[in-house]
Amino acid sequence: MTTMTKTKTKTETKTEKVEKTTYTNRELAELMQGLFGVQQLQGIKFSLAVSKNMKLIKVELGDIDKVSQPSPEFMELSQRVQILEQAKNMEGIKQLEDENTELVEARKKQLNEVDSLLNEDSKISLSSLYTISEEDLPSEITAQQLNGIQLIIK
Repeated sequence: MTTMTKTKTKTETKTEKVEKTTYTNRELAELMQGLFGVQQLQGIKFSLAVSKNMKLIKVELGDIDKVSQPSPEFMELSQRVQILEQAKNMEGIKQLEDENTELVEARKKQLNEVDSLLNEDSKISLSSLYTISEEDLPSEITAQQLNGIQLIIK
């Protein structure tokens, strides 16, 4: 992420970029989402940087991904809740949740753990990421897509 700071001299105002050197796992997860959003765009240098960054981030966030997976029992409960939601049976949902409080609480605890892991600093630094120069950006890239990969544009 880049921030702008202003420094004043006697006769001019100067704006310079201040680069972060480390990122949280959450920032990397957001970058990964951005990379997924642009992976279909063309350009050899662009595609290579996207692919390499995705591989690097996937390895870094692999343990968090494993921790975030719901248990098979919770998945089954979730499917049952979805059926009740489609039938607009809120009373049935409440009853199902009441009958499975341990399972629901275990999932909440799991999600809190994932949230904590996402807030930790990652081992990937700015220098580890493959950057993309503005000249190598595909002409069909949108502003929304650019926002998703801003960390790696130089």
